[in-house]
Amino acid sequence: MARITQPLFPIQVSKPKDREYSLGDGNGLRLRVKPNGTKSRIFNYIHPTTKKRKNSGRGVFPDMTLASAREKTVIFVSLPRMGDAPFLLRLKCVH
Repeated sequence: MARITQPLFPIQVSKPKDREYSLGDGNGLRLRVKPNGTKSRIFNYIHPTTKKRKNSGRGVFPDMTLASAREKTVIFVSLPRMGDAPFLLRLKCVH
C-alpha cells in the first residue's frame, strides 16, 4: 500500500544534519537540505522515454515560496502524460 506524504508547511523549519536529506511534499516535490544549510526545492519525476527517475530543480528555498513551487509542480506533473519532459519545457521557455 502506498504511503501518504504529509504536506510541508510554509513555516516548517528544517535543520541541517551531517548528511544531505530531503523532505517530501507530495506529487514529486521535495525540499532538499544539505549539510551546509542550503535548502532547495526539487521535482522528482520519471522520464517519459528512458523511464528513469530524474530530479529537476525548482529554486532555492528563500527565493521560491512553497505555494509557487506547488503551482509549478502541478504543471510539471501533467507534462510527462503529454509526452514532454520537464527539462524540455525549460529549454522551450529559454529559446
